[in-house]
Amino acid sequence: MSSVYVEKAAGQKDVYDPEKLRLSLKRSGAEDKIVTDIVERIGELIYDDIPTSVIYKKAYALLRTKSKLSASRYGLKKAVLDLGPTGYPFEHLVAHLLRAEGFDVKIGEVVKGHCVMHEVDVLAKKKGVSYLVECKYHNEPSRFSNVKIPLYIQSRFEDIDKHWKKVNGHKEVYRQGWIYTNTRFSEDAVKYGECMGLNLISWKYPKKGSLEDRIRLNGLYPITCLNNLSIADKQELIKRNIVVAREVKKRPEILESIGIKSKNKINKVLKEITALCDQL
Repeated sequence: MSSVYVEKAAGQKDVYDPEKLRLSLKRSGAEDKIVTDIVERIGELIYDDIPTSVIYKKAYALLRTKSKLSASRYGLKKAVLDLGPTGYPFEHLVAHLLRAEGFDVKIGEVVKGHCVMHEVDVLAKKKGVSYLVECKYHNEPSRFSNVKIPLYIQSRFEDIDKHWKKVNGHKEVYRQGWIYTNTRFSEDAVKYGECMGLNLISWKYPKKGSLEDRIRLNGLYPITCLNNLSIADKQELIKRNIVVAREVKKRPEILESIGIKSKNKINKVLKEITALCDQL
């Protein structure tokens, strides 16, 4: 039997591998029987050069009919894409992840460099060391961060580092930090970042400690994952800088403030958050 090819978001083509679909479905926590059924049904629908986005939509729809909770987990990548259209909510998501890893963080800090002032997306501090974190958000899966991004970040770091080195008696130390993106980096971007000591975090990179891994490990699912909130509800929460679902659990009164008056709906939302975020 000849191989069937799929077309990825960025336009590359690859051989369809049902095991990749099986693995992604299993990561959602779906039962083995459900996973096998969906993989088989998708296999019946596959055609040559089918976009991976179509496979995802079909698999998501099938999973949602069987387990809404698993569908929420399976839809994590799209949920991060749905945080837009601006990159500000993504910066908040990254800040939450860093806090979970023990950092003190500030968003949108202005830092003095040798030549100019720099606005840093996220400034993370731990044990007297400050890390500069740049967040590159894309609302389309086909977009990626090319080598210009780490080149630009490296030049900013060097300008800031030069200033701090000449400030006598300053106790803080600047270290090169992270570039987070919700899609992917080009090969040259990864190569340059590794060469210069920049920590690059994308959806699937590195193999251990990727953006996807960090979100799942810390249970910091964005509110856009939630099935019991409407698109309008989610947008209202994002306007109030509520980006991760756990924040709603800590402040359930925020649901009433955005116009949700039904106690039944509020309870459904809170139960969904508990099930989604607390089973690490």
